[in-house]
This record gives sequence, C-alpha cells and structure tokens, in this order.
Amino acid sequence: MLEELGGTGQEHYGLVGEMPDAEVDEVIAAPRIPCTEQGTMAPISRIQKSAVHVFGRACRIAVGKELTSEQRASQEQQDRDEQESQGEHRSLAPTATGLDSVKLSQVLDQVSDATVSLVGREIIKNFCTSYRQIFRKDPAEHNDVTEEHIIAVHHKLDADQNPYADFSVWRPFGNRFHRKQKFKGLQLQHNGTFKEVELYGPPTHQEGAMSYELLVTALIGFQAVSLGDLLDYGARIKEFHDQYGPKCRLVIYQADVRCRLEHMGRLKRNLCDDELAAQPWTHVWRKAVADTDFWNRELDKRATLIMAEAASLSGMVAGDAPASSRGDDTVAAPIIANAMGTPRGEAPKRPALPPPGYPRPAKQAKGPKQHTVVNGEYPTNRAGITLCRNFQSNSCDSGIGTICPRDRSRAHQCSKCLSPGHGPSTCALAHREPAGLGRSGKGKAKEKSNM
Repeated sequence: MLEELGGTGQEHYGLVGEMPDAEVDEVIAAPRIPCTEQGTMAPISRIQKSAVHVFGRACRIAVGKELTSEQRASQEQQDRDEQESQGEHRSLAPTATGLDSVKLSQVLDQVSDATVSLVGREIIKNFCTSYRQIFRKDPAEHNDVTEEHIIAVHHKLDADQNPYADFSVWRPFGNRFHRKQKFKGLQLQHNGTFKEVELYGPPTHQEGAMSYELLVTALIGFQAVSLGDLLDYGARIKEFHDQYGPKCRLVIYQADVRCRLEHMGRLKRNLCDDELAAQPWTHVWRKAVADTDFWNRELDKRATLIMAEAASLSGMVAGDAPASSRGDDTVAAPIIANAMGTPRGEAPKRPALPPPGYPRPAKQAKGPKQHTVVNGEYPTNRAGITLCRNFQSNSCDSGIGTICPRDRSRAHQCSKCLSPGHGPSTCALAHREPAGLGRSGKGKAKEKSNM
C-alpha cells in the first residue's frame, strides 16, 4: 500500500495522516495486489479497502487531523448546548426593529429617555440565585420583580449610575401596573393628538413602602447594597411617618425622593478609594441614613413648622415630588398644598354644623392681652408666650414667623418692642422703658396740666 502511495514502507505514519482524503481515495481505487496462486495482479477487495481506510484514519487521528469517536460525540454535544444557549439568548436579545427592549421611563424613571437591550438568561438566573442565598426563599408576590425591573436596574448598576427608582412607575405587580397605566399617561389635546403627562407618586405611605420593598429585592439580587443598610433606610422613613403623621406625608415623600435621587449621587462622588472598591452603594445608603444634617434641613424643620401651624404646607413643598390624591389612579390630581394648607384634590375640612333647630355654639371670647414688664423688658408677648432668650442675644436659629424652631413653646420677638424682626441689641427702643399696664386703647392719652 505504501509502495502504491510512492513510499518504501519506512516512512513515518504522519506522512499518510497529512495526506488529503481525496488523494487517499484515488490511490485506493487504482492499486493492484499480487495473486500468489496465478502470479498475476488482482484488484483490491472490499475488506482490503476497509483496512486501508482504517489505516489512514488511524494516521490522521495520530497527527491530530481527525477526532476519535468519543471526541466527536463530545464535540457534537457541546455544539448542541451552545445552540440551545444561543437560542435562549436570541429570545431575549433585541431585534433589528427594537421591539424587544425596555424603556426606563416605563419601569424605573419616567423622565429617562433611555431604551435598554434585554439581557441574557444567565444574568437573571444569577439574580435569583443571589436573592435566595440571602433570604433562603423566593420573594413574595408583592415583592417580586419582573424581568423588566431586573434589566432596568442592571443597566444602571452596570453603567455605575445611581439606581434611583421613581415610585410613580416602580410599582409592585409590575406587569399588571404597566398594562393598566399604558394609556393613562396620555392626555388628549384640542387638535386630536395625545401628550404625555407626568405620573404621580403613591398616595399613601403604605403604597410607597411596597415600592421600596420592591427596590430592596432588586438591589439584593444584584448584591449592590447590604440588606442591613436597606432595612435601616426603610425604617428611618417609617419613623418619620410615625413621628409627624399623614399631615406631613408630602414633605416626607419629597425628602425621600431628594435623598435617593440627588443626595445619594453626591455621597457617592465623595467616597474614598477603599469605599469605591467594595460595594460603593452600600456605603452610600449607610451615609444617607446617618446624615442628620440632610434630614434636619429637608424634613425635620419643615415638618416642625407645619405641625406648629407656623407655616403652610404649600410653602414647604416645591412640587418636584408630587403624589397622587387617590389610590386607584396615579394620574389623578397631585397632592400639592394650596395657600390654605389644604392639599389640592382634597376638600378643605369644615367644622361640623349642628342640625336645624339646635342653637349654634357660642363663640369663645378672646382672653385679655397681657402687658407684663420685668426689669424694663417683656418676658412674654401679649398672648402670654414666653420669649426666646437666645433670640434676644441673636444666637438662635432663624425660623418662619414668631415660633422658635428649637422650642415651639417660645416666641421670637424683641423683648423691648415685641417685634419679630430683630432683637433688643438693634431695637430703636432699647434705651426706653417699655409701656406697662397703664397703656391701653388705640390712641395715646394726653396729659392735661393744671394752670
């Protein structure tokens, strides 16, 4: 056989292994072998052709030009697995028409114009595995995120951006909510076209807490923030609601939105290298919870003035975080306080009137004004409220109206003239004796001298 191929029988088998298949088949069809009985050359038999093929295949396997049966079966199985994996990826990947994608404005942040491509099944699988490692179970139905939620948060974290969730669109039971709200964010115009309108936040603290729990699920699944810090933030918001009540809900929601949307971005920019290296958003959430200056500025002072009726609700909210006035419609009139302090969308509360035939309650008479002077100063104002001593020395915080922001039982008024605009150090009457009990009425009495 090797002689028919042009060899002497002493060549290395690698020469046969490197020979193209077409040349081997050509040689097999041509050779003759000697016939010992008749002394002539006879054609090669089928068994002999098979033996030549086996010999050639063995040479090709030896030099690595062909796979063994086991290697070929393993390769075929690997190819099938890759095809199945690519098939799953194609089912989630965006098409050329852009139909298989997620708009962040519909699931995460309604002011975002970004459109995100869908991710592979492996990312969603790892997300679910990470969540189960923390909680040892799958999330409850009202805390379970959709694939669109996962894709949106993954896009933000992968781009190292703030994973802020707008609770006007980030809602539990996402598939139901998105179907319900698909056309509610459109408003018919006079020319027959539709215009997108802003969706409003949750109408109650309970619904807002459910949206936050959904955000906890998403951030835990990606291991972006530690569970303890997420729970601490939620507990702090609940503490504010327990402390100030529904009357200050708009101020609390506004502070929450400003913290997660604006303040957390500032905190992340100020992280050190060590904090940025390992779970940076965990450090951001932790610092946000502990930032008493932020909460005092954005919430505590505002809520205190509202509770003391020293400021109206309209003066404490700016409209950048409106909430819905009804629980069944996120495009209902937003709750923004009017000049009377009554949230818009709610009727002003009026005192109950007695039934017909019953006498109306008598109006309560106002108490007499007080004019107390001690050592040349007013210790109280004319309503009997003690004056703030720190205000007299210009060492107290400024507030709105005459109520002291540190102690609501005291008033910010000058001890010389009872003006709320200054203390006694800058008062024009600082060197005059305040009027005592003898002064009353609208005009000044003129003394008549006896001639």
